[in-house]
Amino acid sequence: MRKQYNDNYSRIPNRLFYMKNEDEEREEEIEYIKKGTIMEVVEDNKVILILHELYLGSDFRFKCYRTIDSLLKDIGYKLDKDNRKAIKNILLKLREMGYINFEGTETSIKSTTLLRIDVKNLKDNTKNNFVELAQCEIDKIMSLECDQRTKMGMLKFYLYIKARVYKREKTNDDTYLDRNSNAKAEATWQSFYFIHKWTNIKEEQASKYVDMLVELDMITVYKGKYKFKEKNNDLWKDLSSIYVINDLQASVEDIKEEIKLCVKQYIYILNRKGCIVTPI
Repeated sequence: MRKQYNDNYSRIPNRLFYMKNEDEEREEEIEYIKKGTIMEVVEDNKVILILHELYLGSDFRFKCYRTIDSLLKDIGYKLDKDNRKAIKNILLKLREMGYINFEGTETSIKSTTLLRIDVKNLKDNTKNNFVELAQCEIDKIMSLECDQRTKMGMLKFYLYIKARVYKREKTNDDTYLDRNSNAKAEATWQSFYFIHKWTNIKEEQASKYVDMLVELDMITVYKGKYKFKEKNNDLWKDLSSIYVINDLQASVEDIKEEIKLCVKQYIYILNRKGCIVTPI
């Protein structure tokens, strides 16, 4: 049985990192692209916290009343010129992309201007293809004794992995589908190459974030004891690391079972592509 958040949580669009290529129609596989995603357009990790605050802070009419300064206080940043400019830019970019709407221009909006932010489109975009971000997850990362840039990089890395992890749907009796009933694993395999491709996080940074998130007991990482090579290629490669979000599982045993299932799926897909897989 999956854990449930006893906390406030928001829904962040998967379009933060990747989106379906609407110009391409494929019979077997959906193509995802980075161009036009929120991170690609905004280029500021603080957008994660802003989306979180806008989602949680809206009323039943989808309105969120905030000033730039109040948003900065909410996300734990100093009230200085650079941060005020950054938050204004994030809001303007999100408006330009159609996720939110509010009155005012870049020059007319001041740090203390009360903005009536319409977040209906943001919430419509999180009915499907979203990742949940709980306040307790943010608090865990933000409580670390390291600089703000490292914390935000780690939050982005964590949220990307969580977005990539498959989530099994509930059945009618409010229980989750059995992992043994031909269900996908609630896990993901990711190489540092692909993590960098979608997040711009370099391998050295990503490796550091992995160690810190494991220390926080937020993720479990498994390095498969297998190697593979592609058809007509003599180069053997290690399997990519498998990641599990700990808070999506009820126990350590559940985490182990998800890893086993994920390894099985990973090898199956490699075999379908004509790869040779062998234990190390």
